[in-house]
Amino acid sequence: MRHILFFSFLSFVFILPAYSKWEKPHVWEGTVIRVSDGDTLWVQSKNNTGAKKVRIEGIDAPEICQAYGKTSKAALQQKLLNKTITIDTRSKDDYGRDIAKLSYQQEDIGAWLVLQGHAWSYHRRFNDGMYAAQEREAKTAQRGLFAASTPAQEPRLFRKTKGSCFNPKPQPASK
Repeated sequence: MRHILFFSFLSFVFILPAYSKWEKPHVWEGTVIRVSDGDTLWVQSKNNTGAKKVRIEGIDAPEICQAYGKTSKAALQQKLLNKTITIDTRSKDDYGRDIAKLSYQQEDIGAWLVLQGHAWSYHRRFNDGMYAAQEREAKTAQRGLFAASTPAQEPRLFRKTKGSCFNPKPQPASK
């Protein structure tokens, strides 16, 4: 019986990481070759192992079809397109994108986007996220998407009610 438990435990320890979204954190450098939206971009690795789609950790930018979405994308493009950045990959998301903290010339890009009002700090349940202080400052200064008289809808709520820009949820027919 103890052998069965021992081998079950070993199987769990060695097989589970193969199916996990969490990766061993690793830092690499690359050049931004494309910006998809305000929190996702494509990076060509410096060692030419190919381009990777990367989502910025800790932020949620407006969807591209949402109010302020194109402005958020343009800000990220202007800041990083064709620039060499440092990528600190933490995990992968459900779409296979690297989730990473990005920096350019020692500046935290997630913090910069939130502070300028181009994204929200990614909120979870009772946690205001890693960039909560930057979000409070952007709201107080009424920067970017926080400057509108009508508050913008957070992307997670937008996706919940309307779906993504690429796969919209069917809306109920009006009578």
